[in-house]
Amino acid sequence: MTLFDSIDNENARHYEHILNTNMIPIFEVNSADALFGAQFIYDNNLNDLFEYIPQEVRYRVILFVGILERLKPNVLHSYLNLNNCCAGLAALLVGIPRIIVSCRSYAPYRFSPSTAEWLRDCYSILIKHESVKMESNSYAGARDYAKWLNIDEKSITVIHNGIDFSIMKDPPWSDIQAFRKSIVTSSDEKLIVGVFRLSQEKGPLDFIDVINKVYSVNKHIKVAICGVGPLLHDVQERIQQYGLEHVISLLGRRNDIPVIFSAADISLLASHFEGFPNAIMESMFYRCPPVATNTGDVAYLINHGIDGFIHDVGDIDGMAQDIIFLLENDKKRIAMSYKARKHILNEFSSDILVSKAVS
Repeated sequence: MTLFDSIDNENARHYEHILNTNMIPIFEVNSADALFGAQFIYDNNLNDLFEYIPQEVRYRVILFVGILERLKPNVLHSYLNLNNCCAGLAALLVGIPRIIVSCRSYAPYRFSPSTAEWLRDCYSILIKHESVKMESNSYAGARDYAKWLNIDEKSITVIHNGIDFSIMKDPPWSDIQAFRKSIVTSSDEKLIVGVFRLSQEKGPLDFIDVINKVYSVNKHIKVAICGVGPLLHDVQERIQQYGLEHVISLLGRRNDIPVIFSAADISLLASHFEGFPNAIMESMFYRCPPVATNTGDVAYLINHGIDGFIHDVGDIDGMAQDIIFLLENDKKRIAMSYKARKHILNEFSSDILVSKAVS
């Protein structure tokens, strides 16, 4: 079963159709669970234990206590910091025998210093219990959380992301052509795409800076950015500053990413912080060679110079130079695209991910 703390917005419903297709029940935490949770805590004399839980998350913990007590799962597998802390602490109170909490790409102090202190207090309670296991999708993330929590890095299991190839199909050629024609205006232009959230850690302004460098050398490009986020206005301003409105298209949130990667010649990810980015995995699967920053475990994904290129965070010139190289060397770019697909197929299947997760 799958449990959501909220599915009342489009983002939360992103995977709903996949869960429904596979007949996986979906449950949503709601205010009624607060009554069940509070009653459970009172009936089982857990008030003294509850006082140790940081005040910032107590109500959400009560909600999760209510629904977890009703559902009584044998295993709780939680994702992202707030859910890890609230659902994880609730699972301890209810007595769920196995609790797995999956980290973000890096520890909370890098993204939200204002919440990092009480999140650390929550994690500190969780990790004292043998029933709780932490996991990360990158070695870099595991190191960062271990340093933040002052624990042994080896206590955090690393399981890289995987792809279910049974549902990853090549899009129809007609869809690929239609999308490319909607962006590219002439046959001699190449298409560069970026798929990322428009937030600080994803480096969207660095992305624009790289494209500006490329365009100063090669005018035969079009660029599409897929994603939304808090830096949308900043991105628009940077595009206008460089006069690239006719080059870069902001497409917002999309549900046809396979078509977009398949239609593109190169993908660019200029992130400051990543764990094990799905965007790069999908780009490589759909034969779109990536140029990316060496953050998180990106180096485990890309073999530099073989199936993509990796550069230090902020290396605007380096990323631009490799994109220019690929634009001017079709044979090399096409060869890299097929090697990228082969690498993903051989190393990052969902079967490998699942075998590691259950071991």
